[in-house]
Amino acid sequence: MWFAVLAALAALACVRALVLPPWPQAQPVSPERIALRLSQVGLDPRPLPSRPMQQAEGLGLSELLAWRLPEAGQLQLVSVHVRRRDDFQVAWITSDLPQLSLTRRRLDVPLPGVASGTIQGRPAYQTCLVFQGHSSADSAVTLAALQGAVDRQLRTRTDRLRSLVGFSRNREFRCLLVTLRSTTAQPPPVQAWNSLIASLQRSQSVPPLPKSGS
Repeated sequence: MWFAVLAALAALACVRALVLPPWPQAQPVSPERIALRLSQVGLDPRPLPSRPMQQAEGLGLSELLAWRLPEAGQLQLVSVHVRRRDDFQVAWITSDLPQLSLTRRRLDVPLPGVASGTIQGRPAYQTCLVFQGHSSADSAVTLAALQGAVDRQLRTRTDRLRSLVGFSRNREFRCLLVTLRSTTAQPPPVQAWNSLIASLQRSQSVPPLPKSGS
């Protein structure tokens, strides 16, 4: 009985792997929602040109959004969807993205779940936010921490079974990659980083802004 069930699950997983494309789809980021949250904490976001991101097998990226934050630096946001569990780490996600790849990286600096280093010669902070519903988000950069944030979303036996088959949206390796790069030789202010992350952790709960003329 159990062997038949396991065989059926394995067959379904194989079919899903064959049917689905190797390029996962990243969720789009709403610049209006982000700008609203940043303004509410006094960061005065000034938009910079957005850029499309090149897709890769096993990795989906949304459009790269950017803002200049006076006295804080340059903020860059990109939504990430990783196909394979073992690739769900910031170092792998950014390995082919020089504008987002940290060198001389230090973990848990200045805070747990954050990495610091330099990007293109400028000091920077970086993390990835894993959202759970519309309440808050976990901040992490390493494989173990990001996997743990996703695993905590599996609350029931039914969720685990559906995830094993591969049809559950409760277990997807997605996060919002947040990078704050200084425009000077000094690291970004820690207080500004804290305000930034606090605002982004709640950004998904902000309703879309009305369109002009509506």
